[in-house]
This record gives sequence, C-alpha cells and structure tokens, in this order.
Amino acid sequence: MPPVPLSKSAPRKTGTKRLLSPDKAARLFGFTERQIVVAVVEREIPSRRMGGRYSIAVRDIALYAKRQREARHHGLDELAAETERLGLYE
Repeated sequence: MPPVPLSKSAPRKTGTKRLLSPDKAARLFGFTERQIVVAVVEREIPSRRMGGRYSIAVRDIALYAKRQREARHHGLDELAAETERLGLYE
C-alpha cells in the first residue's frame, strides 16, 4: 500500500519524531500559539527552526504541558493550604 501524503496540518515526521508547528501544538494541547512561541523562545520547549518556522516534537510539547499542569496544581495546593491556615475557608 503506498504511503498517504501528509496534509499541511498533519505533523511532520523527521526520523522517529513527529514535529508540530506552534499553532498545531497549541490547539492540540490547549495553549495559545503565543504561549508556545514564548516558551520556545525562552527555551522551555526544545524546538527546531526550519525555513524560519519553529517545529516542536510532540514529546517535548507533551512534557511541557505536564510541567505546566503540575505547576498549576502545586500553586492551587499552596493557595488552599494558606486559606486554611488563615481560617478563610470553612
């Protein structure tokens, strides 16, 4: 069976890595494109630059999403503990 051509929106595959554009990564993982680009520029997400555009491995964006989720949960846990300590929530 011949390979199916990739559409423009399909992840590109390089070696064994699937690569996404910042826009596609944002839509798949619930971020804005700006959040992804800022994280790439600040080197929070590894990326490649090809033809003036960033490409991000699916694994790298998934790890970033996991770190962001854990940081949010940690912050909420701290907030809940502080609220209890101050007696603001009963």
